[in-house]
Amino acid sequence: MNPTLPPELWLHIHALATEKSSALALSHSECQRFAPRHQDFSKPFNLITQFYQDVHAFTRVCRLWNALATALLYENVVVNEHFPALHKTLEERPNLKHAVRAVRLSPYRLDDNNAILLACPNISVVCQADDSEKSYGHYRAASFDLQRPQIPQTLPSLQILYWVETDQSTGLLQPILQAAPNLKRLFISESPQPATKRVASDLSTVATRLEQLSLGQLVGWDMTRWILALDFSRLTSLECAPGFIEHADFPATLPRLQMLRLSCFRSRIPFARIFARFPALRDLSLWSLG
Repeated sequence: MNPTLPPELWLHIHALATEKSSALALSHSECQRFAPRHQDFSKPFNLITQFYQDVHAFTRVCRLWNALATALLYENVVVNEHFPALHKTLEERPNLKHAVRAVRLSPYRLDDNNAILLACPNISVVCQADDSEKSYGHYRAASFDLQRPQIPQTLPSLQILYWVETDQSTGLLQPILQAAPNLKRLFISESPQPATKRVASDLSTVATRLEQLSLGQLVGWDMTRWILALDFSRLTSLECAPGFIEHADFPATLPRLQMLRLSCFRSRIPFARIFARFPALRDLSLWSLG
């Protein structure tokens, strides 16, 4: 180890060493793709345990690495049953709030989700996955008011959002999108679990201009209409089923779209409409899902 290297270079080395397990690095990777209806939106956080183990190892090397790796340790956080301890640390050491860049939200504790979003101004990746089949014991039983979601008024650093619409997360997508004017990439689907309630969203008021949109399983037409109300004028990459393109509310043309990935689902592929609507298209891929 060369003690004369500047801290910035050591930080870069640590980031390179953990890029295959870091949710932040994986989310910003251009190779991050999902096959519609077969996606796992928690995928960027699947190796989070490995990430923590590697960074903890860095902290034990020397005092310099301990200071640098501690900030890296808080780059990716998960809102789970350990959140009270995490929140206490962030309150005691406010400088660590600026280190948080990627967050996997809780599927049930909207109060904790709100707390982390309010506390950390540099969050660029948010993941709201579907954990409806998992058991969270007492943590799951916490109460919250769906009618009064206290989402921060602004999330200026948010660029990537993974979102699964569930009975627990319903009604929160609109305020998050409205608070994220710089959002570039949206991965979105609905939970396969039977819906008992869904709160309508008016996404036509959202100022975000997406560059990449990846659609998973859209169970009902309501959510399809909500998504089609978004501004697609800057969209360069789209992953969806053919039916989404044929929807009556789909834009007449997307002049900037360069990459289109379609899942077949035994349905007709409207090639003539595709080439007419996407004049800048360079990459067309078909998912054969049987």
